[in-house]
Amino acid sequence: MSEKFNYKSPLASCIREFVGLKTASGVSVLRTKWILLEIDKFYIDNGIRVATVTGEILDKWRKTRVNDKANTLYDKYPVWNRLARFMCRMGMECYITPLPEYRNSRTGFTPYIFTREQMSSIMKKSGELRLHDRHMTCSINVMPTLVRLLYSTGIRISEALSLRNDDVNLNENYIIIRKSKNGNERIVPLEDTMKSVLLQYLSYQDRIPIAGMDLYTAMPVLSTCLGHKSLSATEQIRETDDGGVSRTSNPVGTGKCFCISKSEEGGRL
Repeated sequence: MSEKFNYKSPLASCIREFVGLKTASGVSVLRTKWILLEIDKFYIDNGIRVATVTGEILDKWRKTRVNDKANTLYDKYPVWNRLARFMCRMGMECYITPLPEYRNSRTGFTPYIFTREQMSSIMKKSGELRLHDRHMTCSINVMPTLVRLLYSTGIRISEALSLRNDDVNLNENYIIIRKSKNGNERIVPLEDTMKSVLLQYLSYQDRIPIAGMDLYTAMPVLSTCLGHKSLSATEQIRETDDGGVSRTSNPVGTGKCFCISKSEEGGRL
């Protein structure tokens, strides 16, 4: 352990074992180690001599974090949560704090996780969208596929709209993300149901008489009837069943949450 991460409180041995376990599993723990050092110092400064985590201790700690923004606190509470769970597994009775509601401190935005019923309704509504005239630059044609792709794979809206036809490999069930947020390419697997949706969508796309079909592989997958990138696709579906305004990132977060839930249950999405 580095000298700057020299834990000295009653939690020291638990913290060292916890960090060692995370490091051995390949998890990046630098941010976690700094938060644990803050917790360690809090125990020392407040004369807490017992290696435990209680609701009273957490409340007292929270009152000292008067300058922490909502985002910062949202990063720190999970560390308390995971440390307490680790200590419980070691046979030490601890209070496991619930995670706070996330709220972006700059925009005030709180991500919304749809229920399965809401997602089913959104998928159904996206398939019922109809054009009322011949508007070749409209993106309605991509919406059923786009919503399912975001929900099924968890990729970002910008990544979905940047996909080219040659990025999709339906023979081996994966897509390649070339324009990611961090600039690194990655491979995203496709479930059989998502593959069926893409096959159906591409079969209809192939019927559209688009100029420059010799450049087909470089065309956007989610394109308008003219073969242009669906820049307006994010504006097509904005309402949930209860009339609330949603964002295109919400199906992404919902899909990720369901995947994590199913993986913990040992099942499939």
